[in-house]
Amino acid sequence: MAEDLTVTRIGYGAMQLAGPQVFGPPADREAAVAVLREAIALGITHIDTSDYYGPYVTNQ
Repeated sequence: MAEDLTVTRIGYGAMQLAGPQVFGPPADREAAVAVLREAIALGITHIDTSDYYGPYVTNQ
């Protein structure tokens, strides 16, 4: 880890960014990206992804 990296106490769980029932791509990719950008704008530095979500979709 970088010495100057700070991880926020509260992170963002990306499970709901995948498609229906957490499988496949999101119904609206642009909206999903907008949610991630807003989380970052609010100062979130930990985004919880998993190979299970999508699978592999939320890691992109």
